[in-house]
Amino acid sequence: DEAGRLEIFKVHTRKRPLQKGVKLADYLKDTDGCTGAEIEAVCNRAAILAIREFSKTGKDQSAFVIKPSHFSHAVLDVRANTSHTSNL
Repeated sequence: DEAGRLEIFKVHTRKRPLQKGVKLADYLKDTDGCTGAEIEAVCNRAAILAIREFSKTGKDQSAFVIKPSHFSHAVLDVRANTSHTSNL
């Protein structure tokens, strides 16, 4: 259910720097039917995408954030790599 998925997102983003404006609830519809592991994969993929993008900027580490666009791309990436009957 949505409340459960939101809690899973919160657990896996708790110690990560999210940009203001990241609304985890925005990704609940796209992750309907997903396992906790798949949601964790989305969170991890978003972080990886953010790190790759940030590493090219040369900015101070304190400016690092995970943006909504990273989550959007992460959902698509995980969906493309999910080969079973999940609705992700």
